[in-house]
Amino acid sequence: DPATGALAEPLALRMRPALDGPDERIPEVDRGAPGSWVVHDPERAVLDGETLRLLATESTDPRFPRVRAHTRGFRSTSLRFEATVQVNSGDVVPHVVLGHGAIESVTVSLEPDRILAHLRDPQERVQDFSCAPVGIRFDDEAKVLRVDVRPDGLLLREGGELLAQCPLALEEQDPRPWSVGMGASGTGEMRVYEVRLTRL
Repeated sequence: DPATGALAEPLALRMRPALDGPDERIPEVDRGAPGSWVVHDPERAVLDGETLRLLATESTDPRFPRVRAHTRGFRSTSLRFEATVQVNSGDVVPHVVLGHGAIESVTVSLEPDRILAHLRDPQERVQDFSCAPVGIRFDDEAKVLRVDVRPDGLLLREGGELLAQCPLALEEQDPRPWSVGMGASGTGEMRVYEVRLTRL
């Protein structure tokens, strides 16, 4: 009874557990913690210690790789995603992958001779855009990538150098809260580690 402080009759108590599961908080992806990645092909996207290993294979549409993983429980219209990416073997094309719902997505193909964005809307219409007329090669050493996502587009940097600028919308639409991750098309093995994820 709020007036007297006496216990009400009948007495009811409400117990609420702490909402601290992997889908209720920002995952600790900077340590590669178990449960911080959602993989879309568990046999080909594997967390090995603090390293995400992607074993690329041919996809029905290589613009949207079958082998991919995104950070669990994280969605934002403005974010910074940093990772070290290394191609260990084969002919792998790394992809930065943004998702909104089950269908709508943006992938950025980091090809040796160009960088392209592929935008798929909820009706599965796809448009391709050139983000940069030069590409990035992963055959010699690991690359430290930084991706800044804002409602008006995506900026890709390697080290401190701006490599590409990509659009994020097929048409006029409200800003999307994106999930973010990496994918691999082609064949071979790619590793992703030293990941950082920040809301902007």
